[in-house]
Amino acid sequence: MTGAGERVGKFRALEVRFLHSTPPKQTDENSEAPAYIQFSDHIITDKVSHHYHIYFGDDRAALLEELENWPTYYHSDLTGEEIAEEMIAH
Repeated sequence: MTGAGERVGKFRALEVRFLHSTPPKQTDENSEAPAYIQFSDHIITDKVSHHYHIYFGDDRAALLEELENWPTYYHSDLTGEEIAEEMIAH
């Protein structure tokens, strides 16, 4: 697990990312699977997540530094309008 923070107004927002190395890459150099998968739902307490981000790649440091390309996943039962509202609020 890694943590990164940034200033939001007067407050510091905490973001927690869970970073896992993938077994296929550890055991098979020819595997096309990414070496690392990183998960973030912005939540550091016990509550329901409205969306989450999954990052993956072979460069651990690059994943931790990524701040612009955040693939976002939403619950499948949301409508397009609900997803758009969530994205605008985010």
